[in-house]
Amino acid sequence: MLYSLIFLISILAACSYNPNEETSKINVNCQIKDTVSLNEPINLNASLTYDDQPREEAEIIFEVWESGNKNNSKMLQAENLGDGNYTHDYTFEKAGIYEIAAHSNIKEIDPLPQKEIVVTQANTNKENFDLQFIKPKNIVINEKTTLETHVTNDAEPLRDLDVRYEIAFAKEPDQKEWIHTKETIPGEYSVKYAFLEKGDYIITIHVEINDDFKEHSEYEITVN
Repeated sequence: MLYSLIFLISILAACSYNPNEETSKINVNCQIKDTVSLNEPINLNASLTYDDQPREEAEIIFEVWESGNKNNSKMLQAENLGDGNYTHDYTFEKAGIYEIAAHSNIKEIDPLPQKEIVVTQANTNKENFDLQFIKPKNIVINEKTTLETHVTNDAEPLRDLDVRYEIAFAKEPDQKEWIHTKETIPGEYSVKYAFLEKGDYIITIHVEINDDFKEHSEYEITVN
């Protein structure tokens, strides 16, 4: 689904775009959803009018940044569609809270008010969810081994998850060690771990999508 984000604000300003223009009412029309899904394309749209007439000569730039990280914001040049409409297609590649602001070359209304938007993981259900543990081969004691897990939904990688390994020696199942992974590439989570004894180990992989969706899978490996 393609969401449409349209900035909707009425602002009284003296327009300096033409030095002979009189103080008048500039309208920037906006509507924006509070929440969108990760990796789902959206439209950033702005509609600009002057004296109720489309303002076609303006330049609009959308600024997008993760909340608290404005120093790394992205400046997105909007395409002029005519009739006072400006747009830019955008896809959020990381879940989180973001701020979106529009800037124009009409300095009396620049910057325009900004909007907060929450980017969530795509809708995930157990039927579409898949967790794959890449079992390591020829594990040697006291040598670091890569433990890797791939997490997908509808065959698409799930990013920015909390993925942990619960590791227990089969002979002492109550002695457990919890290891946090890092996401190396989208949807792939790994960590290096050294097994200190030969024998069988039980590895339980815990994945937390959100507060309502937590999954785990159990595997057994042998250390020679």
